[in-house]
Amino acid sequence: MPLRIKRPPGGLSLVPKTKKLTLRERLDRLSKYRIRTSEISTAAESRVNGGKAEVVRASARDKRLAAKKLRFGDNADGGLLGIRAQWQAAHVQYSVHHEGEMDGGISSRAKASSVALLLEMGSMYYLRNHEESGAQALLGLADVFRGRSKYLDAGVYYTRALNVYSRIGNETGQAETFEGLREIYRLQHKFPEAESALIGLGDVYQLQSKDTGAEGCFIQACDICIRIGDDRGQAHTLNGLGDVYHSQANYRQAEECYTKARELYIRIGDELGRANTLQGLGHVCHSRSEYSEAEGYFIQAQGIYTRIDDSRGQVHTLQELGDIYRSQSKYPEAEGCYKRAQEMYIHTDDDLSRADTLQGLGDVYRSQSKYPEAEGCYKQAEELYTRIGNGLRQAHTLWKMGHVYCGESNYQEAEGCFTRARDVYAHIGNDQGQANALRKLGNVYYRQSGCHEEEGCYISARDIHMRIGDDHGQAPMVHRLGHLRQQQDRYVEAEEFYEEARDLDTRMEVCNAEDSCFAWLSDVSDEQSCSICAASSLPPAAVNSPLSSFAP
Repeated sequence: MPLRIKRPPGGLSLVPKTKKLTLRERLDRLSKYRIRTSEISTAAESRVNGGKAEVVRASARDKRLAAKKLRFGDNADGGLLGIRAQWQAAHVQYSVHHEGEMDGGISSRAKASSVALLLEMGSMYYLRNHEESGAQALLGLADVFRGRSKYLDAGVYYTRALNVYSRIGNETGQAETFEGLREIYRLQHKFPEAESALIGLGDVYQLQSKDTGAEGCFIQACDICIRIGDDRGQAHTLNGLGDVYHSQANYRQAEECYTKARELYIRIGDELGRANTLQGLGHVCHSRSEYSEAEGYFIQAQGIYTRIDDSRGQVHTLQELGDIYRSQSKYPEAEGCYKRAQEMYIHTDDDLSRADTLQGLGDVYRSQSKYPEAEGCYKQAEELYTRIGNGLRQAHTLWKMGHVYCGESNYQEAEGCFTRARDVYAHIGNDQGQANALRKLGNVYYRQSGCHEEEGCYISARDIHMRIGDDHGQAPMVHRLGHLRQQQDRYVEAEEFYEEARDLDTRMEVCNAEDSCFAWLSDVSDEQSCSICAASSLPPAAVNSPLSSFAP
């Protein structure tokens, strides 16, 4: 179960609370930060440059000009980027001097400069609603205070950063803050708190599919719980381990962990924890296609969440039931669950789950060929994923939108969706997704124009699959390239591709692989002979060719 940390007094803003002010007035209130930042940074730079007066004056001049541009200029983002660059430089400077301090040297100015610049950056980002960058500033402040052994202050800033990262769905940021919290609790010998941070870190690793890291965190936390006699903590870690094993498709161990956790929750009277383990057992049964058992677990969990008035649990269970019904093609029941969940999510700030529900509802409509309704759901989901910065889910949704447009034979819109999906996958470093998007893009080009642009897409997709060692993805691309070469009368190259495809299929032990490839090779030889003997049109493509039953 994720770590729940109380929101500190004063909220997230680094600016003191006052009556409602205009933006100009709020910026004016920050002048003391700017002035102090300029003084500290200038002094630090002066020391680095040998204390030359002209360097000090020039630096002060530059910083006054930058502050003026930031406050009154039109290029606000440029000003923020400038602050960010200053902060990064100061933070590096602080880190270097802090290492020196451990050997006996002291650089209080460098530390003060780092703190002041972080305050400046964080304040300005919050005024401009740049939440992710504001959280980065908070995380930097926490690291500074941890380095100075001010663990109480570090804990406050780690907690604030964690709240922001959790709200916007930034899993990397969450992992960094949990790691920081774990370290400061360990240094203070606060083992229960360290255990909670480990559980939270394990949850984040599990969300990021870093199963090895997650498993290690949960096992460490479980050992601590057993040592200090914390049954609730032990149940939490077992539940987390169940999630890890489930993601690894190790369903037997996952079921064992969830069952043990449920027994502990029942013994200590924790109804919320019990409902969470019932959800976990439902996920395991769903993955094993045991739909009736999964439905039973989710309905039990739904009853407990309703009884204890846990709206978050209720809405998540509705979403899971929708997935169960969709898997069984029970579309009216699935649609009802998704719609009820969507109505509940509107009144929460859980944009990620709301987007997931919209995507599920879109899947229901797409499965019934209700393309306009599916398109509307996917568009809303994609906007939410974009806003919260979840690139993976954004790309998946664009992929599904592309399929909707293909179903409507709207290949121009489909091309746009698959192109954007390819770009997002490339940006986040998801090679598999990028290759699959290239394959779909090639299919769309084939439908629109015939053997031209699609060839480049197939070659790029094949190269990516080859690089990551994915024979199952590489083989279809080689098949299609062979078919394209055959259509272009480039028989020698077609033979080479089909032979490569035969080798791949044989290596993967695909049934009838050699027979299929020999049939294609035979077609190529026959067509090549015909083209030599007479200038006639090519015979129809083989029925079992890789593009004969083309579907974008």
